[in-house]
Amino acid sequence: MILVTGGTGLLGAHLLLALCQKNDAIVATYRRPSSLESIADFFRGKEPNHDILFKKIIWKKAPLSDLSALGNAFDGITKVYHCAAKVSFAKYHDEALMNANQQGTANIVNIALQKGVQKMVYVSSIAAIDSENPNEPITEDSTWNYEKRHTGYALSKHAAEMEVWRGTQEGLTATIINPGVILGGHFWKRSSGVFWQRTNRKLIFCPSGNLGVVGVSDVVRVLVMCMEKPYENERYILVNQNVSYQELFKKIVTTLHKKPLFVLLPEWLLKAAILLGNALAQVFFQRPFFSKALVNTLCSKRVYDGSKITRETDFEYSSLDDEIRAISSDFLNHQQ
Repeated sequence: MILVTGGTGLLGAHLLLALCQKNDAIVATYRRPSSLESIADFFRGKEPNHDILFKKIIWKKAPLSDLSALGNAFDGITKVYHCAAKVSFAKYHDEALMNANQQGTANIVNIALQKGVQKMVYVSSIAAIDSENPNEPITEDSTWNYEKRHTGYALSKHAAEMEVWRGTQEGLTATIINPGVILGGHFWKRSSGVFWQRTNRKLIFCPSGNLGVVGVSDVVRVLVMCMEKPYENERYILVNQNVSYQELFKKIVTTLHKKPLFVLLPEWLLKAAILLGNALAQVFFQRPFFSKALVNTLCSKRVYDGSKITRETDFEYSSLDDEIRAISSDFLNHQQ
């Protein structure tokens, strides 16, 4: 039997649909009962036999911090897709990020070892990989730069990976995938869905940096491939293309048939916004949101090399333009 943690997220929802279509027996974890309706709605929009497929999923409420609930969710489980994570770039969420991502993954690894799980595929992030040389593309072999400022999210995902590698030393078979920003539809108020919300406007503000992107369907295909084939203790970066924020937003607005005005936000302006935001936070007794590490990320020109997966397996990336068109079509239908 298969366990999917984080089944109510963008990636988790698409993975669950793919697994249900393969007639796999599936257990999925969730934290809030209200989130289950959004997944049922997602199934309704994607699959004619949505009721039959959705009922294949055994839902278990199991936050990553609840060892008892997690232990119950693991009963009879042989394979685990660990997709659950907290994603935030707010400075005041740093501790919560570490608790959810690092300690939560440690809990998953420990229970998997106790229950004799055959294999785990862990969804990390390109944020967890860094390089000491800013002029070289980041690959699976790049060395983490401990001298650099990192966001709390990046630090928590890097620490979570250390828990997975520790598990492999103790007998767990695992593979880590490091996707870039995952592009997918339906969930318009969170994840990459907000890109479509924000580009559906007359004025678009763009950071000056780059980001590595990949379609959600590609990530799902790699997850299933890594679980079903004998890839062990490997890491794969999943980045279809490295694009600037402005380039990505222009691709999206073209498919939305919009002609907005783009405003590029230079690094100095974002750093000034940090100083102003922190000052206002102190005046109004609020917690600061932005950090210098976040600005560095938004303005970074780093390039990620996602070619290892295509060299070592039979996987090939889908057309990014086709992915964006499909998501935009979904968005426009949702707006009607």
